[in-house]
Amino acid sequence: MSWEPCECAAARQARGGHIKVACGAAGCTEVWLSPRHLPIGVIGHHRPGYR
Repeated sequence: MSWEPCECAAARQARGGHIKVACGAAGCTEVWLSPRHLPIGVIGHHRPGYR
């Protein structure tokens, strides 16, 4: 278990991030986030109206 800060709407409403749970089985890369991550769309310098 770990903490992952995030700016998606679900994380902002909950606590400003996600609780991240990774599978402990050898070779498994499965990761679960709570609350569920909601994509925030285009970010950074690609954001419309940035300049």
